[in-house]
Amino acid sequence: MLTEKQVFEIRILYKEGLSKPAIARRLGIAPNTVNKYLNMEWCQMAKKGSKLDPFKDYINKRLEEYPKLTATVLFKELVKRGYTGKLTILRMYVASIRPKEKPEIVVRFETGPGKQFQVDWGTGTTVIAGEKTTVKFFIMVLSYSECCTRR
Repeated sequence: MLTEKQVFEIRILYKEGLSKPAIARRLGIAPNTVNKYLNMEWCQMAKKGSKLDPFKDYINKRLEEYPKLTATVLFKELVKRGYTGKLTILRMYVASIRPKEKPEIVVRFETGPGKQFQVDWGTGTTVIAGEKTTVKFFIMVLSYSECCTRR
């Protein structure tokens, strides 16, 4: 049985004017196969069902309940329910039905020179003269120039 891509290729080559034997030679298939797929109606070339099909209702229900549920967690649940497919096909399906999150719009806040600065205090540890020492520091960043001062 040929893939959908191969069937499309046969139909395209035939529409371009290639003979059936020429198409068969180019694709490395039997002339009878070319003839079969050219004479076949599209409804006869129905897609083969996926191993995932019996589980799609369950997946949709779980994602409605928990929109952030990962495909890996779903995969573990489906395996317990008898799923024998691969994780990659599940990931592709979940990505196709999960709504795309819109990125958060951030408006940049600009200030004039000398108008604003941001300050923070912090503590950290460092080695001074071979001893681990806790130090406290002050940081000031000028908003306009992003110049930073540390003490």
